Amino acid sequence: EPCDNNGRIDNEWAGNCKLLRDRGIDPYKVWSKRVRGKGKNFWLSVRMNDLHFWSITNYFRITSFWKKRPELHIDRGLTRDSERQGLDFSLKEVRDYTFSMIGELLARYDMDGIELDWTRFPFYFEPGTEMENSIHLTEIMRKTRAAANRAEKRLGHQVRIAVRIAAEPEAAIGLGTDFMTWAKEGLVDVVVPCNFYHAANYALPYGEWKRQIGTVAPSVKIYPGVDICV
Repeated sequence: EPCDNNGRIDNEWAGNCKLLRDRGIDPYKVWSKRVRGKGKNFWLSVRMNDLHFWSITNYFRITSFWKKRPELHIDRGLTRDSERQGLDFSLKEVRDYTFSMIGELLARYDMDGIELDWTRFPFYFEPGTEMENSIHLTEIMRKTRAAANRAEKRLGHQVRIAVRIAAEPEAAIGLGTDFMTWAKEGLVDVVVPCNFYHAANYALPYGEWKRQIGTVAPSVKIYPGVDICV
């Protein structure tokens, strides 16, 4: 495990990240300058509802917001299942908190694009309410597009938006990630349909993705993705 049950870090990456922070070094700014100086594109990716190791007490990557506000979890702390411990995106406070991080990244760094990873983890609402609540995820996408537009004016170059969502169109819609509306409204430039963690989908329906999105936004790029262990 990356840390013990008391939250002590046993992870070289995390220890070095903290060391950089303590010395006033922002690694993302360093990486951005280096990558863009080489003529390459620099993107940042945001895990929208990451629940890795949530059950480890004081795990260093679980935010204070998540720890201190159990009433904002999907099941209000009633079960121990990981998919029931995500933040409830039907709540405005959760959406505002989540977008504050996205907005900060877009205002702070010189990037060519930002990816919102909706597959980490794809549990945003009480089961059975995903379709009716999808408007709330679309709200975040609209705000992200507006923030990216502001970043473009500040930086003087294009800032694109990608989303990583479920591998099957029906599954993506069923989880509340309304990619068709996002594409139609020009909120995304790239869609990455991808399996979740170990559950590889070797028959990912690329043609169906092209057909559906192509009817509303032919310019949107579709890049099939694969997750760990593939």
